[in-house]
Amino acid sequence: TDGTWLCLNLLSHNLVGDPAIAGMAITARDVTDEKNLERARRATSGANAALIHASTEGSLFDAICGVVVNETMYHLAWIGLSDPSRSLGVRMVAFADRSAAAYVEALEHLAGNETYTGPLVQALKTQQPFVVQDVAALPDATVWRSLALDFGYQAMIALPLRFSATDYGVLAIYSEAANVFTAETVQVLTEMANDLSFGVDALRTRAQRTDYRGRFEASLEATVRAIATATELRDPYTAGHQRRVAQLSTAIATAMGVGADETVGIATAASIHDIGKLLVPAGILSKPGRLSAAEFGIIAQHPEAGQEIVAGIDFPWPVAEMIMQHHERLDGSGYPDHLVGDQILLGARIIAVADVVEAMQSHRPYRPGLGIEAALRQIEHDRGTLLDGDAVDACLHLFREQGFAFNV
Repeated sequence: TDGTWLCLNLLSHNLVGDPAIAGMAITARDVTDEKNLERARRATSGANAALIHASTEGSLFDAICGVVVNETMYHLAWIGLSDPSRSLGVRMVAFADRSAAAYVEALEHLAGNETYTGPLVQALKTQQPFVVQDVAALPDATVWRSLALDFGYQAMIALPLRFSATDYGVLAIYSEAANVFTAETVQVLTEMANDLSFGVDALRTRAQRTDYRGRFEASLEATVRAIATATELRDPYTAGHQRRVAQLSTAIATAMGVGADETVGIATAASIHDIGKLLVPAGILSKPGRLSAAEFGIIAQHPEAGQEIVAGIDFPWPVAEMIMQHHERLDGSGYPDHLVGDQILLGARIIAVADVVEAMQSHRPYRPGLGIEAALRQIEHDRGTLLDGDAVDACLHLFREQGFAFNV
């Protein structure tokens, strides 16, 4: 009613099941903040890729601005570097959006007024991100308010870049929608700005690229952990399930002789393989009785939902595909695409074995845990028909001959 645009996730299905009766239930969930955060993460992922591949400072700045605008809902991004001779204290060195040059030129004219204390000045002065959630809500006397509205900008964030004590810059991002910079979004964009500062310093000093690679992998690992935690908070009955599946998948892959790098990719996918359950109603996840066909149909959508959630993250491995395929079975009886045999990625086949073992031995709302031996007998029975024979053999060897036990 206040004119704010929202992004909704709609779930509709026929509750009646009688063709003679019209009955439809539609559930709408506000996912605006989640979408805003997803876009920010997508920008960060693209920025990380740009940092790895950039060979010059200029190409890096251009790539960052391009990623921020092209991969998200933001409509302007520009980077300025310190220049005491300019009114803003910085000169624009890169931008994405054709109106950027005109906007910054007009902004510099305003900054010539000694009363100007806009977001850029505040960010540079405090060395902290400065956010304006709703430009239109600012007092009319704010000198840059009319300028931003004339260009169609409703919200903005100024992120300081610090290269040394005397060398600094700013990354400014503008949106044509208000209230898009949530606390979580600001945190993600701040991490991106910090990584950009580090990347520039690395380029200038010719620091070894392996140092950044370590930071990138640590950041990627932290992102994966955060995603996994979000899933488990949504479904407390399976808390720890993904971590244990990742632990067992890693052990199986190692026992099968899978390369170290590919094993890391498999572990990454395993640790978030159920991320798609974020879109499944909590009542279905925690239902103590047997699921109806309609409810199981909703649950069965989680591999596709998971693939969509992580598709925008630039993983070095086919993580999204493994998540999509972890419920496929060798004979084509799995879902969602009924793939057969080698059509299923090796990583997904390994995760499938680990998933079955961990799920059977653990407690669920609808049954007590069945124990490891029951789980091992099940995968032994399904060996070569539903589940990959080599992965099953490796799993059985781990438990029965090497004394493998979950410790997470």
